[in-house]
Amino acid sequence: MAELTVNAPHPGLLVFTGSPLKVNVAALVGEGEAVVVDSTATVAQAGQIRRNLVDGEGLRPVALVNTHWHSDHCGGNAGLLDDGTPLIAHRRHFETISLERNMVSRGPVRIAFERLARPRILVDRRLDLRLGGRTVQLLHAPGHSPDLVMVWDPAQRTLVAGDNLLAGERPEDPAIPYFYWGDPWRLIGALELARSLSPELVVPGHGVPLVGEHAKRALEYALGYLRWILSLPAELPRDVPLEVEDEPPRSWIEAAPLSDYHADAGAPDWVARMHELNLLRIFLGVRYSNP
Repeated sequence: MAELTVNAPHPGLLVFTGSPLKVNVAALVGEGEAVVVDSTATVAQAGQIRRNLVDGEGLRPVALVNTHWHSDHCGGNAGLLDDGTPLIAHRRHFETISLERNMVSRGPVRIAFERLARPRILVDRRLDLRLGGRTVQLLHAPGHSPDLVMVWDPAQRTLVAGDNLLAGERPEDPAIPYFYWGDPWRLIGALELARSLSPELVVPGHGVPLVGEHAKRALEYALGYLRWILSLPAELPRDVPLEVEDEPPRSWIEAAPLSDYHADAGAPDWVARMHELNLLRIFLGVRYSNP
């Protein structure tokens, strides 16, 4: 079975990290109950999480919330559910998974999309859940995807940000946001909302949980990257062809290297790839909004 790690940043939170994509599944805990957020990509790994919660921790999952419907966050839904556990997602969830399905159908499809467990409760702008005598808020905050819901636990000052915020393998390692399938302008709004909550602990969609100053710094770093990359079209050529499918023009890559903002020379290759796809998203937006 794929590797699964468990982290307990404080008594009201468990964070399970699944491989191979380091997806975080958060369990907000109170009085023998748990609100579980996301499910990893596979039913087998999600089932392992459920056994850990129920048999290992003696907790009853009272809800499963999907931050968004990208397959690495919702593919394991069926493994975490039973007849008494409602699945909650935003009403635009199918838009998100449909876009992914159309994109990955050109290559190997990682999961059987038609077998995904479907939500019983749909979020619009906000939904409140009761957990062990406190209220947990589900807040629609589109950005990384149109359906993204962040989960805010005011009593614990804990925010489960989904893929609106990403982190490295150490708290001090900054990470850039990824919006190729989303909207960078809305992502700025989502991150500003996250910052306004003044969370003490943030669980990113991927990467280590961030506490205190590390959480604050990560939000500021992501916002800075977005403002930087959105300022680039004023300086870059617009009337250039796409030489390669799924890549921005070479002139954009050369004129706006990731190192201009993200100075971590040891960053993994996928970080540079995320930046290129972010550039492509902006280029396509400029091309089609300014014919």
